Amino acid sequence: MRKLQLSPTEWSRARKRLADIRNAPHPEDLLRAWLQRRAERRVFRASPRDLADIRADPRLLLSGLSHPDSAMAAPDVAEGYLAKSELDAFIDRYLLVEAPDRRGNVVLHVAERRPESVWPLLLAADLAEHQQPRESGRARELVAELG
Repeated sequence: MRKLQLSPTEWSRARKRLADIRNAPHPEDLLRAWLQRRAERRVFRASPRDLADIRADPRLLLSGLSHPDSAMAAPDVAEGYLAKSELDAFIDRYLLVEAPDRRGNVVLHVAERRPESVWPLLLAADLAEHQQPRESGRARELVAELG
């Protein structure tokens, strides 16, 4: 795994932001705002029979509801990070249909480059984007565990 290279000023800023998040009454709101540019969130519908294959696809880095550290039992959803260059082929492979109401069973965080791993703050941001009580609660727990 690549080590984060930050200047002392950047480290100081990161520590302050983490403290701000941990002390906020609703840290999930700050997470969504500060990490919104990490990837484009796209929601699709897929055949429920394809969800296991989607989660097992090596192009997808599991996150959000599909990540083991989320502590969420969501077998009816596949969520993860995908490189933008893989998106069209991924959609074609699984016959994904965009969910205009954002109520699908496949949530893709499409980034220029897929992250190498999902770290706790990233996972918390992914869960917070669901804007549901259970997911927001787990996002708060993940932030609290960082301290």
